[in-house]
Amino acid sequence: WLELLHWLFMWCMAVIAAYICTSLPLPHQFRLGFDTLFQSLTTAYVYSTGFAWQYYLAELYKVSDWFKIVYSLAFLVLLFMFGLFMMPALFVTVQLHRIWTMMQRAITTNSIHSEYLTNDPRLPALTQLIDQSQFT
Repeated sequence: WLELLHWLFMWCMAVIAAYICTSLPLPHQFRLGFDTLFQSLTTAYVYSTGFAWQYYLAELYKVSDWFKIVYSLAFLVLLFMFGLFMMPALFVTVQLHRIWTMMQRAITTNSIHSEYLTNDPRLPALTQLIDQSQFT
């Protein structure tokens, strides 16, 4: 029980640290880095807690050592596959977020410029001045 409580305490501490560090008023890139770092730490603690539970249950029900080994290997393979699929997904998500932010910025800038140009009361006089300067 003591080991199980220890894993649970460590997992809670990781979640609290992740919450504190991701809610700090940091620049966007740092916050994204902290998010990624502490999500991976929290995930690691979740999986280690899973290992603790699995060994506790194996001891409780007196499961054979071969079953423990096979179960642990399957758990590690699943963990590896999850990590293998999650890292590119995380990278793609970050890149898509960056592209989306740039597109939003460009759209906002263009709409501001076009709104400024179309609503500018000096626009007719400006076009007339340009037309006159082309013929002289």
